[in-house]
Amino acid sequence: TALLAVEAVGKGERQLKAMQEISFLAARVVGTKTSRLDTGGGGSMCLWVGDRVSLEDLLYGTMLESGNDAALAVAEAISGSVSDFVSGMNTRADELGLNRTVFASPNGRDPHKFFPTLCDGPVGFEQSIDLRPGCAQYSTARDLALLADFALSKELFKKIVGTVNWQTTNWVDDLGFSLDKPLTNRNEWLPGHPLGNTYRGAYGVKTGTSDNAGRCLVSAAERSGVDLVAVVMGGTLMNPSRRYADSRAILDFAFSRSIPWPSRLAVSANRLPSGNIAQLNLS
Repeated sequence: TALLAVEAVGKGERQLKAMQEISFLAARVVGTKTSRLDTGGGGSMCLWVGDRVSLEDLLYGTMLESGNDAALAVAEAISGSVSDFVSGMNTRADELGLNRTVFASPNGRDPHKFFPTLCDGPVGFEQSIDLRPGCAQYSTARDLALLADFALSKELFKKIVGTVNWQTTNWVDDLGFSLDKPLTNRNEWLPGHPLGNTYRGAYGVKTGTSDNAGRCLVSAAERSGVDLVAVVMGGTLMNPSRRYADSRAILDFAFSRSIPWPSRLAVSANRLPSGNIAQLNLS
């Protein structure tokens, strides 16, 4: 979602300071609100119907606060309608070679919940796509790594996801009053994050949580000229810190074996009929 908006700005098709009026659809995406202090549940920028907010503030609200409402507002600002924007998301995914990715919404909220207990035996993620048509959007670790790597080549995107704190500057409520709201990035790894759970060299990218996907984290870090992206998906909802621990293990492992100059890696894998790897050869 952020990538499409950043690309539209880069092409001159949209302006960061352009104001977007918040629709009923965007404002109510996380539930009916009774006051401006009520998020309605889930990640929200706390947008209100009739508010006018700049595309810039909406992008920071999407990527820092995981604003489901902000993501829909971004979609409407770029394409006019959510359905047209989602179509553009899938077209762009195909162009980027994300051949195991399908989007159904700009904010990743599940159209339906998938419950493995309804099926016979243990069900893996890829099987769930085939067994449960309700899983209308999905991706893979490979595709998210490719997407993050490409998006980080855009300076504006990299700047946004690496920002810890942002103060909205162009937000006018439905009565015409200016709103100044502090936004804090939910990615605890960034330097200077108030929670202090930082990772050396981290500069992005995004947390994500849903009932189907579990707790996910796409992270990026750079040390001594070595730049890495790690993807963790399906973390247990009961342990919020697990995705950080797993990502730390992955990145530490890679950094300890990395070579900060051009090299070639050959990989071959022999798989069992079940799909599990029987033998992995690296050279």
